[in-house]
Amino acid sequence: MLTVAARVADIVAVNATMTSGQLDASVAATASPQAFDEKLGWVRDAAEAAGRADEVELQCHCPFVQVTASAEERDAVLEAIAPAFGSSADDARDIPLTLVGSIDEIVETLRRRRDRWGFTYTVVPDDAMEAFAPAVARLAGRT
Repeated sequence: MLTVAARVADIVAVNATMTSGQLDASVAATASPQAFDEKLGWVRDAAEAAGRADEVELQCHCPFVQVTASAEERDAVLEAIAPAFGSSADDARDIPLTLVGSIDEIVETLRRRRDRWGFTYTVVPDDAMEAFAPAVARLAGRT
């Protein structure tokens, strides 16, 4: 599907594979940074072959967004979600489905993801939009 999307779509969403419909080991394996490296490789190769490498915008859905007020709170959130991904708290920070930390940390994470994978379009849950808004403003150069 990613190959087809890279050939014809304006925006290609790269996400974990949710065929089971719930967060389990099969999803966790497709949510790792290494899995995203592989998926983005397919997208880039297909877009390049179609002569559209510069035309495709890359999107990632981040269902786990938590703006935190302290390093301790950030670490506690990462500790809580890490088992769902079969990872350590340190590794959970780099899983593309997660955005956890202060606004500064989230902005830096999004910049790293843009540099690594080319993501310029990020989708967050409705209930995270208000807390996430300062990161959008900062990335847009408004603060």
